[in-house]
Amino acid sequence: MGRRERCVIENDDVICDVFATTATTAIALEFSYLPGKSVDGYDIIFHRLHEMEPSKYVFEAGVKLLFMTVDACLSERGPQPGYIFLFDMRGVKFGHLTRVSISALRKFFQYVQEAMPVRMRAIHVLNTEPVMDKLMLLCRPFMDKKFFDMLKFHNKNEDLEKFYETVIPRSSLPPDYGGTLPDTQTLHRNCMKQMTLLDSYFKAEEEQRIAALPDKKREKAMERAFKNLDID
Repeated sequence: MGRRERCVIENDDVICDVFATTATTAIALEFSYLPGKSVDGYDIIFHRLHEMEPSKYVFEAGVKLLFMTVDACLSERGPQPGYIFLFDMRGVKFGHLTRVSISALRKFFQYVQEAMPVRMRAIHVLNTEPVMDKLMLLCRPFMDKKFFDMLKFHNKNEDLEKFYETVIPRSSLPPDYGGTLPDTQTLHRNCMKQMTLLDSYFKAEEEQRIAALPDKKREKAMERAFKNLDID
C-alpha cells in the first residue's frame, strides 16, 4: 500500500467524501478552480466564505469540498506542473476558529502535505484579518517547513500590482480582486456543475475507500455516509 493510500485510510473522516458535503455547506462557501493560469502556468484553486456567520461554517465539510475541487480540476485538465491555492480571509473571525477541531486540523495538514495528488507551488492568503495571528497559532504546529515557506499573506490595503505581474495576472482573477474573470458566484456555480458531473466518480471513490478501512472504522464510515445522504 502506498503512502497516499495509507494517509487516506487513516484520515477517512476528513478526506473527500461526496456524501458528507451538504447543500448548506456548499452555499456557505465559494470555491472553484479558476479558468486562467498563474504567471508561471500553474492552475489556481480558489476558496473563501460566502456567508460570514460562523454558525454556517463546518470545517470538515469545507475541507472535503476543497479536495473535491482539486479532483474536479484534475479530472478536467489532467496532471499539471503545479497549483497555487488562493484563499480569501474576508469575513473570517474568531467564531470560525472555535468551530475547528485540533484533530481535524492535524489530519487536514497530514493529507495536504503527504498525500494530496498535486504539486502545490504556493499558498496566497488575501485580505488577512486580525484573527490571522490566532489561526497561525493553531496551524503552525502541523506545518512542515516546506509548507510554511509556501505561505504568502496579503493585507486588505496592499497594492496588488506586483502580485498581478509576478503571481496571478488580472486575466486569471475575479473582479473582487481587480481581475476580468466572471464574478465569484458564477465561478462557484460552474465548479459545482462540474462536481455534479463527477458524482459517480466521487461515490465510487467513497465506496472503495470505505472498503479498505478496518472493520470498526468501516462501520463508522458507513454510518456517517448514510446519515449524510441527501434525500430528494
